[in-house]
Amino acid sequence: MRNLDSGKVTVFPCKNWLSLSRGDRLLSRECSASVGGKLVLDTTTYRITVKTSGVRGAGTNANVTCVLFGTKGDSGELRLKENDAKGHKFEKGATDVFSFADKINIGDIHKFRIWHDGKGFGAGWHLDMVEVQDTSTDTRFNFPCGRWLAEDEEDHQILRDLKCSNLPESKSKTSSKGRGGYHISVVTSDKNDAGSFGDAWIVFQDDSGRRSKKLRLEKGVGRRKKLGSEQTSEFDVETKNMEQIEQITMGMIDRDDRLHVEEVKIEHDLDGSSSLFVCESWVTGNREKTFKATPSNISKKPSLSNLLPVKYEVVVETADEKGAGTDANVQITIFGSYGDSGKRPLKRRFRDLFERNQTDKFTFEVLDLGDLEKIRIEHDDAGFNADWLCESVTIRKKDSSESWFFPCREWIGNKKSNQLYRDCLLRSQN
Repeated sequence: MRNLDSGKVTVFPCKNWLSLSRGDRLLSRECSASVGGKLVLDTTTYRITVKTSGVRGAGTNANVTCVLFGTKGDSGELRLKENDAKGHKFEKGATDVFSFADKINIGDIHKFRIWHDGKGFGAGWHLDMVEVQDTSTDTRFNFPCGRWLAEDEEDHQILRDLKCSNLPESKSKTSSKGRGGYHISVVTSDKNDAGSFGDAWIVFQDDSGRRSKKLRLEKGVGRRKKLGSEQTSEFDVETKNMEQIEQITMGMIDRDDRLHVEEVKIEHDLDGSSSLFVCESWVTGNREKTFKATPSNISKKPSLSNLLPVKYEVVVETADEKGAGTDANVQITIFGSYGDSGKRPLKRRFRDLFERNQTDKFTFEVLDLGDLEKIRIEHDDAGFNADWLCESVTIRKKDSSESWFFPCREWIGNKKSNQLYRDCLLRSQN
């Protein structure tokens, strides 16, 4: 992959089949970037243990898929097609184990999303619990469920977001003096002589104007190691706890030293918040440089162990225009500051949905999404005259006064727009 602005080339080795008939018969791969012949990200094998409940009709023949969410990203979709025993799966009262080798390690897993496609006779499934084992560290993450994933049971949802019940405590230690740990990643560019054998320093400034002391980024005792060009160097520092870091100042310890910095990322060990600074500049020993993070490069994360289930009401208004309604199957994905809802089908029994000038309401439960930012509304183009003109979508948090309004007023369908989805951004209702 080549950055057309900087000319930097990044290589992602694969060396695996993408095939239904060869290798492990997967059609997608995760590939870590390689620097100097070494992979940037660690890999592991995830062993997923799924226990089906013992209640009547608990088993399913539907196709089940899951996604793991960790402190370093998500796993992508993992299809639970064949268990390790190569036998029947998801039977009443049974336990199935699925192994996924050579997956990029995503850190501590705080959320587990699981769903099925509703296909087959008696597709409804009562899931007891899930355990995910990171075999590289033998860490096990437990996700209790005890609920139906069924269109004809409970709340009629076939997707569940499960919260980890035994998430390891934060490794960071906050002292009685209010100090905390920060992880700093410094990426140097591929310019000639971009690296340095010397040490750099950095100062943080948060959104309240408070500044840290000058923190030394030491690359090695006796300068045996180098802040090399075109590489990422990692540092762990401790300083007073700060609010969101929005500005940094950098320099070199020795007056005659210099370093060409492409970007710097700072992560707070305690709450996982991060700030990314695009630098693309020389930092020298006789002239310090200050860099600011744009709002889009500042990520505020909740305490992973404090995410709670929230019920959202989704109100969908179909436009008052000829042919605006649809009989297609509609789905919505909600995106917030804490993550997304996954693709949720908008269904109600015994009601014609999405008719012209009609308002339809739906309720489902999701782990708290934080401040909502956008939605994706889509359908499968099924049925006669499937094209649909969605007027707007309003989302309300149950038992709260919070609400979000997403205007649409765009056709969704192959005939009217040649597009089966729309991304709708938040608009203030004031």
